Amino acid sequence: TNRSVLYVGNFTQGVAHKGFDILIEAWAKVHGKLPWASLIIAGGGDSRHWREMATILGCGDSIRFAGHILDMSSCYLQAGLFVLPSRGEGISNALLEANSFGIPAVASDIPGNREVIIHEQTGLLVPVNDAKALAESIVRLLRDDGSRKHMGQVARSRIIENYSIENVVNRVCALYTSMIPKRDS
Repeated sequence: TNRSVLYVGNFTQGVAHKGFDILIEAWAKVHGKLPWASLIIAGGGDSRHWREMATILGCGDSIRFAGHILDMSSCYLQAGLFVLPSRGEGISNALLEANSFGIPAVASDIPGNREVIIHEQTGLLVPVNDAKALAESIVRLLRDDGSRKHMGQVARSRIIENYSIENVVNRVCALYTSMIPKRDS
């Protein structure tokens, strides 16, 4: 079972939005408890500041800054857990993609993430800006292969049911059909 953790986000979007500081701070705590775990950070932009922070916190060797990746499939296939500590987010495409690959998530408890994650069923939601809670939830799922696998299966089923293109198109068509006035024959 893969125990690497994946984060996907663009460094140009800024710390206020994406919570890179919380991610690195939490990862240092995870690394202290699970030195065998690894974090893969995929996304464009300048990561120097965050590399330096990771080095200072003693977890730099356990993080791979992968940069911008055109085809994320291999990253999702390698990951055992997805993490999203955003302070503000719509519905994250990366979160939807991770779930579609059967990867559960640990994410901040904000509206967009609550739309996708059912706490304790498809992943875990943690308070915004809480590196300690983020780290504890990551550690919990990395230590529990069974829960992680089950949450991933439920997450994938939920994505197919609610977000697959076929099901979305069918729902939109049904909605439009329901709005067409009925004619008497």
